[in-house]
Amino acid sequence: TGTSDTTRNLNASSGWDVSSYSSGRVAAPFAILDNVYKSIEIVLSANTDTVFPPLLINWSTHNVSSVNYDPSSGQILTSHYRDGNLFILGDADSDTDEYDDHVITHEWGHYYEDKLSRSDSIGGSHGPGMLLDIRVAFSEGFGNAFSGMVLDEPVYFDTHGTRQSNSFVFNVEIDDPNNPTEYPGWYSEASVQRILYDLYDDNSDGSDTLSYGFSPLHSIFTGTQKTTPAFTSIFSFITSFKAENSGDTVEIDSIVSSESIAPITDIYGVGRTNLASELPTYVSLNIGSTVNVCPTYTYGTSNKLGNHKYIKFNIDISGEYTITVRKSSGISITDPDFLLYNASLLLGGIRGDDNIEEKTINLDKESYKLDISDFKNISGACFDVTVN
Repeated sequence: TGTSDTTRNLNASSGWDVSSYSSGRVAAPFAILDNVYKSIEIVLSANTDTVFPPLLINWSTHNVSSVNYDPSSGQILTSHYRDGNLFILGDADSDTDEYDDHVITHEWGHYYEDKLSRSDSIGGSHGPGMLLDIRVAFSEGFGNAFSGMVLDEPVYFDTHGTRQSNSFVFNVEIDDPNNPTEYPGWYSEASVQRILYDLYDDNSDGSDTLSYGFSPLHSIFTGTQKTTPAFTSIFSFITSFKAENSGDTVEIDSIVSSESIAPITDIYGVGRTNLASELPTYVSLNIGSTVNVCPTYTYGTSNKLGNHKYIKFNIDISGEYTITVRKSSGISITDPDFLLYNASLLLGGIRGDDNIEEKTINLDKESYKLDISDFKNISGACFDVTVN
């Protein structure tokens, strides 16, 4: 044991030798940890008392992009967060992410959503030009914006290919002039990332005249966004953010409207006008009555806009209720599914029965949401939904 402080300089080699990896890639875990540390630091800057639940980081040179999912053999689909784990690609000359700072901090952002805030995202494929389920759009847009905040760098890089020499690049703060099909709106991860980053950054440009930093955003993420009776989306976030910062309502609306989103006035997104075929964002249901919803697949399947229909209802008297989703019209064979939520998932009705899904459950006096979908992902079917 020494009697005074000392400094030891250690070197963990990347293993890179001019044009290829020629030795062990022992620096990679430290590069990943560096970005995790930076992510933790920005959260602590907002609340020094934050307690971080355990996170297991899974990186290996055998972690590859894949069609099938088997993390134990390195088939991880792509870098992602799941259930308290980060899985990071390490496949040289194909896709390695250990030095892709934005990828690491983006995925850590999903850990933040899961453990410190809340995300109702259903996951799946996503990108700037896709019209997404609003839960997916918000979560992925947040991940992109968060990476820019942590790194103080809005230009997002993701390398891949032979010698890791190719890259996917975009700016989380500005529209991509080379992508006229970005489709800005409340269903766009690109719109979400720009709104969140503009609220955060100190760069005034165009409609962006606000510079909040991370603390006010963190306050919403760990407060009302965590408990909102609606699904987590740009609607729930902006409604709460405006309530907490009412002196800047006009300026916040200006940032939001720059993404072709009309002023947001409530957590459910009332008052939308664009893409009328996908409206309303939520259908209200009275107990004992029936509403009809029709999933759509105009923009893709599984996690795209219209694939899932949202129904909201209130229980005024605690007791046993039966939820029924029954085909009312359309194709001959459907497989309706539903998920029931309050602030979290309560019940899944996902049997394989044709044309009907039904479950009985005890419900407390509270607000609830239903996510209605058709497992077959085929256009043309409509469903009657009742709660009795």
